[in-house]
Amino acid sequence: LPRTLPVLMYHHVVEAGECNDMTVTAQKLDADLTWLQENGYQTILPRELAEGGPFPDKPVLLTFDDGYRSNYDLLYPLLKKHQMKAVISIIVCKTDQALSGNVSWEMCREMTASGLVEIGSHTYALHNFESQNGGYDPNGPNGVQRLPGESKEDFCSRVLEDLQKSHNRI
Repeated sequence: LPRTLPVLMYHHVVEAGECNDMTVTAQKLDADLTWLQENGYQTILPRELAEGGPFPDKPVLLTFDDGYRSNYDLLYPLLKKHQMKAVISIIVCKTDQALSGNVSWEMCREMTASGLVEIGSHTYALHNFESQNGGYDPNGPNGVQRLPGESKEDFCSRVLEDLQKSHNRI
């Protein structure tokens, strides 16, 4: 394994002028990828880590959380342009529901087939959504949080069941 492995974590890729704390513009991401290449970094995927070496002298892992549609529309073309790899960890229930703001299973298959993308789990439905429609419930758990009064055993069971469901779907 490499001695150090920088991990760059992103979420949603947007066009110029749409940026906030959880987004990166396509132009900035293009500049980041150019900088990585110019400085000798080579991207690797989690499956390559699991397989063991040899690794490049300067490996880097690019991750994108949640599975936004922009990962297909804006990120994927940049990965092809730079011939760089990334893992996209999807919220699987959103892909199952074919929500327009998220990647579809067809998009996931296409990106995976390119060898540039690995699809990972960012849970099935542990994110805080009211009735799974994408709304935030201020009184609900945020991510992998224990519910009020929930036993440790029930918490572990609920989380592991959700993660297993996401892995089975992927």
